[in-house]
Amino acid sequence: MYWDVIYVKTAAYLELVVKFLDGLEGVIKIKSSYLTGVFEPLKDKEYFNQVYLYPLTNHFTNFTL
Repeated sequence: MYWDVIYVKTAAYLELVVKFLDGLEGVIKIKSSYLTGVFEPLKDKEYFNQVYLYPLTNHFTNFTL
């Protein structure tokens, strides 16, 4: 099974559309209660919308998932 993400974009606040190398794609919905600690910066909607793919890993600006 491949876990490599090849595409990501925001669908809505706290929702990401992701596509994996094996062709599987869907929407990941993140509960706001998870946005604590290192994930707290994602409470900022503008910051959350900056999601993009970076080679070998997934990044938000100044934030690595």
